Amino acid sequence: MSITEVVSLDIGHSAVKAAFANKDGVRQTFLFPAVVSSAVVISDETEARRAALETVRVGNRDYFVGHTALIQAAQTATTGLSENWIETPEHTALLVGGLQKIRAAAGLDNAKMLVLGLPAKMFTRQRNRLKEIAAAAVGPEMDIRVIPQPIGAYYLNILDTNGTPARSLSAESWGIVEIGHYTTDFALIRNGRWAENGSGSCNGVRVAAEHLVRILADTRKITIDLFEAEEALRTREIRVWGKGEDVSEEVQHAVEYLVSEVVDNAVRLMEGIVSRLNGVIVAGGGANLVYAALREKWPHAVMIETPRFAVVEGMRRYGLSVRYAASVMGR
Repeated sequence: MSITEVVSLDIGHSAVKAAFANKDGVRQTFLFPAVVSSAVVISDETEARRAALETVRVGNRDYFVGHTALIQAAQTATTGLSENWIETPEHTALLVGGLQKIRAAAGLDNAKMLVLGLPAKMFTRQRNRLKEIAAAAVGPEMDIRVIPQPIGAYYLNILDTNGTPARSLSAESWGIVEIGHYTTDFALIRNGRWAENGSGSCNGVRVAAEHLVRILADTRKITIDLFEAEEALRTREIRVWGKGEDVSEEVQHAVEYLVSEVVDNAVRLMEGIVSRLNGVIVAGGGANLVYAALREKWPHAVMIETPRFAVVEGMRRYGLSVRYAASVMGR
């Protein structure tokens, strides 16, 4: 079995993250904005060549995805902010575009398994449907696996880069808090087994971004969109008339809403057992916004080194473990 055979996509509501190994066996990750627009003819030859990698066909329509969608159709580009997003052609366009980018970056088309994720609260009712949609988009020869997104962070913590256990799964218990754009997802793994009563979801980083938009409009009469707001949550700066403006104070106020909701839900789901866990993994693009509050409450909370890619890299490792187990059993 080759590690190039498994690829993973975390199709988030703000960015699509990918994890794979290239033709030399080197592990790689990348992300691009989860933005989709109808494709248009581009007259500039150089820009048209750049756009080709981010142009996909779904049904009988061509779409731009990622940076091309942002640049070429900023006013009409769309992102998914509904629970039925997987049913839309835009979601399928991001899936197809993500695989297209992986194949170009990897330098080969050797993938036999694609691992996808879903928020914890949507997993049970949407996993089979997502498998159907993905299989229709990429072809029946690809083995499609769908797992709850927070479990990706768990697999990153417990499996090595080749998908083999780094520690005993059955001997350890972990809580997971994965702060994404649309949702924050919680999971509880007890002795290597998923505990249903420890899983759930609440609002994600978008809540802080929405509050930041309102705060800046009310206090400074500055208008920004949600993309700019989410970037400002990381950089604590916005650009106005060509100049950077510090918005640290406004960001702090906006983040308080997110922190309060995440901590309250984490306590509700895990308080009864959290002291007996090996630790609580904090991951996702918004991990740095909430980690300090969780660490103050639970001293064994740990933040993944690259939290934004934790889920997608963990999903890749999960896929490798499945492929390895199947090869051992001769299937």
